[in-house]
Amino acid sequence: MLMGSTDAKSPASVPGSEAARIRALLREKKFSETLSAGEALLACVPDDRDVLLFVAIAQRYLDRISEALNTLEILERHHPRFSRLYEERGRCFVDMKQAPQAIEAFSRAVNLNYALLGSWRMLDGLYRMTGQTDSAAMAASRAAKLQNLPPRCCSRPDCSRMAIWTPPNPARVPIFSATAITSKPCDSSPTLASRARCMTMRNSCWRQS
Repeated sequence: MLMGSTDAKSPASVPGSEAARIRALLREKKFSETLSAGEALLACVPDDRDVLLFVAIAQRYLDRISEALNTLEILERHHPRFSRLYEERGRCFVDMKQAPQAIEAFSRAVNLNYALLGSWRMLDGLYRMTGQTDSAAMAASRAAKLQNLPPRCCSRPDCSRMAIWTPPNPARVPIFSATAITSKPCDSSPTLASRARCMTMRNSCWRQS
């Protein structure tokens, strides 16, 4: 008897649905569950880009920074031009209070993907902390431009679906308490001028593989 479409999932659909469940766990800040489910899925798909990132983020929030960095090294071997891995590596170095390494990682992230607002904000704080005022002003300016763009502008589909991370806990990153940036609500009805800014920024964004 032929099996109906709802009777079984194809091998390709099973990892995809499980990755979505892990993403939801991460969004709910269930980091232990995220890590357990992610590691189990990696046993089947060890080079899955999203799941490797989910695992690294969970490890960082569980204060397993060295393990997170190891996971990011694996991710880099498989997906060396994935900007989010460098952003996450930067956050690991921030937690370790290693400013030069964090700056290098966040800089690599924005070089691959200009639209990473979180990385620009972190660079602003790091540059200010290390006395690099000109670089801080540049990073703050680019963060402000991105903040003022209409929703989802400058985002490839794979980037927008990955944009689920919560900002770092201020208690974990005290060095940025003086430079915190308050998020403004996105304009749900962008004006012609904002659309023009959007197109300008989209044309300047670096492509991400």
